[in-house]
Amino acid sequence: MSHCIRGTRSKELLHVILDSIGIKVFGEEEWKVRRHGYTKHRMWNKLHIAIDTETGDIIAEQLTTNSVTEADAGVELLNDMEEDIADVRGDGGYDNIKIFRKCHKRKIKTLIVPQKNARIRGNGDGRSPWKARDDIVKAIRREGRGEWKRSSGYSLRSLIETTMFRYKTIFGDKPLAYEISNQKIEPTIKCGILNLYTELGKPDSYIVVM
Repeated sequence: MSHCIRGTRSKELLHVILDSIGIKVFGEEEWKVRRHGYTKHRMWNKLHIAIDTETGDIIAEQLTTNSVTEADAGVELLNDMEEDIADVRGDGGYDNIKIFRKCHKRKIKTLIVPQKNARIRGNGDGRSPWKARDDIVKAIRREGRGEWKRSSGYSLRSLIETTMFRYKTIFGDKPLAYEISNQKIEPTIKCGILNLYTELGKPDSYIVVM
């Protein structure tokens, strides 16, 4: 189950970015890794998050095992957001029919970069959930991948990379809790703290009458 975080949200339609990072379940000290190498005991969970591009707030998160795909977790995050969503950005991990089907049903524009060997899937059916993806594949073939990222607005996805960097820099990549039930609550608290930092860091603007 994902958790919705009530941050400082924009009043208009949400513009959402999805991504995930690895969180250690239990690991080894660096000296041991250098001396003996990695072992089978080195395990990871995944923290999946969604941010609002307008405010920079984390608006939903979910901690899962490493076996849960970005697409499956992405659907859960979208289910958790009841607000109207204008568009969703994500990397190739979200290039999955589950995401496109969910976005098609809710009339959400998808800005998800397809795999490099992507092929047309919809067979010309304009009602297919694949249509949005097929349009992206065609645009990339015309313009090139880099140009499409710039012209479509996909490049805003870099905002979530900054968020992930801030999360790991401030809180690290290891949970404080030992019980999995507590580990799932921990990111909710930490993401709420990050949102508070974001809000405190925003300047106050005032109209000056001369």
